[in-house]
Amino acid sequence: MSGMDGIMEQAQRDGATRPGARPSLRLGGQERAVDACRSLDLVTSHRAGPAFEADIISTWRDSQGQDATLSSGIVMELKRENGTMVQTISGQLPDGAPLDISYDFGGEGKSGLPRMQTNLKLDQTSEAPSRMRLRLRTELTRRVVPLRYGDSALTVTLETGRVFAWPEDGRFLSQRVGQAELILDNGKIEDLNGFAIALAEATGLGPAVRTPEQIGRALLQEDLGGPVRAPRYDLPEEATAADVLEKALEASAFQIFGNIAPAHLGDADGIKQLRIGLRRLRSILKLFKKHISADYLDHLVAEAKRVSAVLGRARDLDVFVEETLPAIFATDLPGTSERDGLEALGRQADLLRQADKRAAMRLVDEDAGFAGFCVRLQVYLASAPWREDDRLQKPAPDFARKALGKALARVEGTGQTLADAPPHSRHPLRVELKKLRYALHAFRPLYGKDERKPYLSALSQLQDEFGALNDAVVAREMVLRVAQSDLGAEERLQIEAGAGYVTGWTQRGLIGQGDRVLEAWHDFEALTPFWQEQARC
Repeated sequence: MSGMDGIMEQAQRDGATRPGARPSLRLGGQERAVDACRSLDLVTSHRAGPAFEADIISTWRDSQGQDATLSSGIVMELKRENGTMVQTISGQLPDGAPLDISYDFGGEGKSGLPRMQTNLKLDQTSEAPSRMRLRLRTELTRRVVPLRYGDSALTVTLETGRVFAWPEDGRFLSQRVGQAELILDNGKIEDLNGFAIALAEATGLGPAVRTPEQIGRALLQEDLGGPVRAPRYDLPEEATAADVLEKALEASAFQIFGNIAPAHLGDADGIKQLRIGLRRLRSILKLFKKHISADYLDHLVAEAKRVSAVLGRARDLDVFVEETLPAIFATDLPGTSERDGLEALGRQADLLRQADKRAAMRLVDEDAGFAGFCVRLQVYLASAPWREDDRLQKPAPDFARKALGKALARVEGTGQTLADAPPHSRHPLRVELKKLRYALHAFRPLYGKDERKPYLSALSQLQDEFGALNDAVVAREMVLRVAQSDLGAEERLQIEAGAGYVTGWTQRGLIGQGDRVLEAWHDFEALTPFWQEQARC
C-alpha cells in the first residue's frame, strides 16, 4: 500500500463511511513519543477508566507462491488494571479457518470464554505453521486507554515494538514502530479530530500511513518509501470546483506524506519533493482561500511556509555542493590556488549542508508543529467541507477561468518591470510563475492535451530561463554564507579565494541570460491562455 493509499483509507475510516465502522485515526513516530503518551497530561487528565496492556507476538507464514497470512502462532502476555477490558484479534489460519479470539478481564466474559487471570500466557498453536515459511513477525506492547474528551468517548491504543520480515532472498529485515490509534466509540467526530491534533502537537506524532503489518509487508517487497512526486489525476466531464479542490489537495498530501520518510533519512530528492509538495499545497489553498475556513487556512499556510524555509536551506546547499561546484571543477581552472580555494569552500559548504540536512531530518521526524500540520491536513481531507459549499458546486471550467485569470494577472503585473530589473529583483516574478503553474496543474485534466501543451511548454521554458538566473543568485548567497561561517585564519583565506572564483564564474554565466529571459517572456506573453477557450474542446 502506498503512503497516500494508507492516508486515504484512514480518511475513509475518519468519516465512518463503512456501515458500523467506528471513526479512527492512526498516528505514528518515534517509540519514545508513543511511550510518553502514557504519562502525558492530555491523556491522564481525560482517563475514563482502567487501562489494559498486552505483549503481543503475531506471525504470518506462507507456502511457495502464496501471500503471507496470519498463522495460528499467536502469543499474548496479558496485563490489566482494575476493571473489565476486552481485546479481540481476528485473522486467518493457514487452513482457511477464521481466527477470532476475545479476552475478557473481570466480570462475565462477553465472548463466553472463561474468566482469565492477570499475566496469563496463551500460546495458540497448531501443526500447520511448522510446515510453512515464516515471513512476517510483529512483537508489540499494546496499551489501551479509555478516554472522555469533550462530549465523546474515545479509546487510545498505544503500540510500540518491532516488525521483522524475511524476504524471498533469505535476508532478515526489521524496523522499530511506534503508533497510536485513536477510536471514536461514541460522540462527535470533531472531538476525535481535536484530540488527534492536540496529541500530535504535544508529542510530535504524525499520520501513520501503514499499520505494523503493512510495514512488514512493505519490507518484504523492499518498499522502503523512496521519494514520490505528486500524482496526476482525472476529473469527470461534469466536474465541479469542489472536485478539483479535493483532487488537488489529495495530490499535494500524497507528495507531502509520501516524502516524510525519505526526508527523515536525509534523502536529497525526498527533501526536494517534500518542499515542492508544501509549495503546491500553499498554492492550492490560496487559490481556494475564499472557500477554506480561516482556522485551517492560516495554520496550514503558515506552517507549510515555515517548514519549506528549513527544507530550502538544506536544498540550496545540496544544489551548491552536488551541482554548482562540480560544474565549476569540470571547467579549465586557472591554477592550483583556485582549485585549493574551491576545495576548501566545498568542504566547509558540505559541513553546513550536513547540519542543515540534520535540521530537516529532525523537523520531519520530531517537530510538534509539523506533526500538528500533517494531522490537520489529514483531518481536513477526511472532513471534506468543500462538499457542502454551494459556491464550489459550479462547473469547474467556470471556476478555473476566473481563478487562472487572476493568477495570470498577478504574473503580468509583477512582470511589467522585467526589462530593467537586476537578476536578484526578478525573484518575485519567478514565484508568481510557480504559483500559476501549480494552479494550471490543478485544473489540467479539464483541458485537452493539444490545447494546453503550447502554453505549458512556453511557461516551462520561461521558468527554466528564470531558474538559470536564480541558480546564479543562490550560488552567490551560498558563497557568502560559507565565507561568514566559523573559520580559521588560513582556511578563511582559502575559502575567500574560492568564493571569489565562484562569484566570477556565476557572473560570466549570466552574460546574455537576461536577453534569453526576455525572449522567453515575450514568447509566453504572445500566447492566448488556453483556459479562455471551452474546456476539453
